[in-house]
Parts: sequence; C-alpha cells; structure tokens
Amino acid sequence: MGITNNGQLQELFLAGGLGFLLGAFYDVFRVIRLMMRSSAKVIFFQDLLFFALSSVITFLFALAVTGGELRFYLFLGLVTGFSAYYFTVGRAVVRCAKGVISAILWLWNALWKALLFPFRLLWKVLKRPFAALGRLIRKWGHPLAGFLKKKRENLKKVLQRPLSLLYNQKE
Repeated sequence: MGITNNGQLQELFLAGGLGFLLGAFYDVFRVIRLMMRSSAKVIFFQDLLFFALSSVITFLFALAVTGGELRFYLFLGLVTGFSAYYFTVGRAVVRCAKGVISAILWLWNALWKALLFPFRLLWKVLKRPFAALGRLIRKWGHPLAGFLKKKRENLKKVLQRPLSLLYNQKE
C-alpha cells in the first residue's frame, strides 16, 4: 500500500506542530540567556544542546510517524512550524520575559537600596569625623600614621591582569 496524499498532509501538519513546540523549547534557552547574560561560549553550548536534543526529537518523531523514513515535507513542516512560533508567539514571549526580568531586577535593586540606606546614612554622618581624626593622626606624627600611609598606598596598587603575567617566559 502506497503513501496517500491525505497521510502526507497529516504528517506535514504534525511536523508543523512539532516545529512549533521546538520553537517554544528554543525560547526556554532565550529566556535563560536574558536572565543570565551569557557569554559567547555559553551560548554556543546552549545552541549545541538545543540542536542535539532537537535532532533526537525529530528522529523519534520521524520514527513514529513515517516509520523512520525522512521525507522533505517533514523538514518543511518543522521549519514552517518553528518559524511560525519564532516570529509570532516567540517575539511576544521574549518581550514579556524582558519586561518581567527588568521588573524583578528593579525590585531587587530597590530592596538592596532600602536595606543599605541606614548604612549609607551612617557613613555620611561618620565620614567627616573619621577624616578629621586621620588628619590629626598625620599631623601629630603618631606611630599609626606611617602604618596607615603604607596601607593606603598598598590599596592604590593594582594587580596585573592574569593574562599578562608570564612566569616561565624565556628571554
């Protein structure tokens, strides 16, 4: 018994639905990228993971629907369904995710500002007396003056970047 047009059309629509679901699956990775601000290496491995999982899912789908035969219209349905999701619902999902993430970050920053406000206020109050005390110590030549001066100078020294240090370089 051959393949009917009705069966092919049904398989095409099923592949479109799977493509739509794969688009939703890809949005999971996009939202994670928005939350974590991933580097290029992390994005590469996320994409690699997505494509590996998508290929396994596509193979299992083809195995279940067509008995393992790969047909052009299956891939056409996958691409069409993925594109339909990506350019319609996917854009709305990413836009909403950006809004939710920015609202959460705003609330987080507001919470920290509220928690740190008493300490900032205390610092503003105590900053001038401590500065005056430091001037007096330096003026009197107290033994602590030299110690504090060395500590201040050490704080100004910046460590070299790790990539610029070569301990085993031959000249």
